[in-house]
Amino acid sequence: MEKLSSIFGAIVAAIGGVIGWIWGDFTPLLAALIVCMALDYISGVACAVVRKDVSSEIGFKGIVKKILILMLVGVAHVLDAYVLNSTPVLQSAVTMFFIANEGISLVENAAGLGIPIPKKMLEVLKQLKLKGDSTEKSESEEE
Repeated sequence: MEKLSSIFGAIVAAIGGVIGWIWGDFTPLLAALIVCMALDYISGVACAVVRKDVSSEIGFKGIVKKILILMLVGVAHVLDAYVLNSTPVLQSAVTMFFIANEGISLVENAAGLGIPIPKKMLEVLKQLKLKGDSTEKSESEEE
């Protein structure tokens, strides 16, 4: 049993190491992205239930999209850390862009259920999306 516990510990440590290498530190931005992704998915399912339009195919596609978003954030970190040897500028921009996308989608889902949306919230999400876009553009212009 002790040997099994050691093997399990080694596997968990290896997985943690790979995750750390791909995404870097667990930053507040990454936490915000994960929260927004989870809430967007839950709100999307809620909308589908209310509309009586639940589909496992659409749900699976949504999960695949979320995984691909995390992969893109990981690629941005790898580019920042190992190719550009810089601070996580690209990763931050990509993460902010997707936080805004997920937030806007969540707001759309809420509005679709008749929930009033504060204008300030929409403004902040749009600004965040623009900030993610402009940071990416300014980096590509520097090259």
